[in-house]
Amino acid sequence: MNAFDIQTMIKVALVDDHQLMIDGIRLLLKDYADIDITVTAGNGKEFIKTLKNQEVDIVMLDINMPKMDGVETIKVLKKEFPAINTLILSTLDDTKLIRKMLELGAMGYVLKNTSGNELKRAIDTVHNGDYYFTPAIQGKLLALPQQKKEKKERKNYTREGHHAALTKREKEILKLIAEEYTGPEMSAHLHISLNTVETHRKNLVAKLGVKSSIGLVKYAIKHGLVDNI
Repeated sequence: MNAFDIQTMIKVALVDDHQLMIDGIRLLLKDYADIDITVTAGNGKEFIKTLKNQEVDIVMLDINMPKMDGVETIKVLKKEFPAINTLILSTLDDTKLIRKMLELGAMGYVLKNTSGNELKRAIDTVHNGDYYFTPAIQGKLLALPQQKKEKKERKNYTREGHHAALTKREKEILKLIAEEYTGPEMSAHLHISLNTVETHRKNLVAKLGVKSSIGLVKYAIKHGLVDNI
């Protein structure tokens, strides 16, 4: 190994409470001459202690560990060792957890079923100051904006959404209610039975999320539905 090799060596720490996993990662990365696994630890507390005597560029960090888990460990790292880049290595692909680890400062998220080649790409990418995610994780993150949009649309009906959800007859009933027609008057005006009128009124109350006919009138006026019917 020459001086140039030493200067470009990436010092990697493996922190996982399963020795079998650590051994497996070592095996996957053994053929990459520029990667030096300088530290291994079974939990965050043990890892933090080693940093007093060891230099580390990147830590490949598990999340679920005893004594000090990945969440607490990355908090300490960002506060006391901000120069160390964190690459999460986990079996967990929960979107909320992924977002939490990124918010805490993780530079990448890789699933434990990944290949040695992908681990190498992840290490190189994070070492260069960029983010890296396995395809499955990347897909989940890319889907978040659309999921948020859909959730918001489900939670907060837009004016157009309410209006489009009403049938032609319901729109007619809503207009007459807003114009202060009584039940019998609506029945006569639309040539339908009084029971049918009341059924439509109940459906409107349920669809528009109000409590009474007064609520229907207020809603229709507030949202401009009457003018557009």
